[in-house]
Formats: sequence, C-alpha cells, structure tokens
Amino acid sequence: MPLSSSADELKDRLDKMREEIIDQDGDLEELYRTARWREPEVASLVVTYHLAWVRYQGAQLTGDAAKKKALLQKAIDGFLAVPHRERGSRDLQREPVWPRARIPRLG
Repeated sequence: MPLSSSADELKDRLDKMREEIIDQDGDLEELYRTARWREPEVASLVVTYHLAWVRYQGAQLTGDAAKKKALLQKAIDGFLAVPHRERGSRDLQREPVWPRARIPRLG
C-alpha cells in the first residue's frame, strides 16, 4: 500500500475514534491515553514523517520546477504535522531533524 494511502487511512481511523468519543462522552483526554489511540497515532506520525522525506527526496530528483515546488510544499506540510521530539515515537526521535534549512522558501 502506498505511503499516502496509509497516511489517509490512519488519519480517517483516528478521526473516526475521536468522533465516536465526542458523540459518547467527550472525554478525549482519556482516549489519548489509551493504546487503542496511541498505536495508530504513532503509526500515523511515522508514515507522515517518512512520506514527507520521500516527497523531499522526489523534489530533489525532478527538473520540473512546478512539480518540485508542489513536492516541497507537501514535504513541508508533512514535516510540520509531526511533533518532533515531543510526543512522537522513539522511531522518529532516532531520525535526523527534518531538513528545514535545506528546503528553499516557496513563494
């Protein structure tokens, strides 16, 4: 399964769990402490992080300026979605810090 499909599937799963709790009792903090939530959350963070790296690397390989800009923007969005060294998984903490300084300004 492509990384982007996995990311979408995990996001949908997390959104559905969140909506179920809001409909039931609204105690999202309790949900966030459960393994039921934590496992797909960590998987989502890992997939999002690696997908951002793939997009960043893809941008380095294309000569098409419009495609490069689109890939870099998606990479930036992906990197910003991952809370590095905060609540992220140990897998993410072992990875190098994302290449913010190496991504050119878009715009």
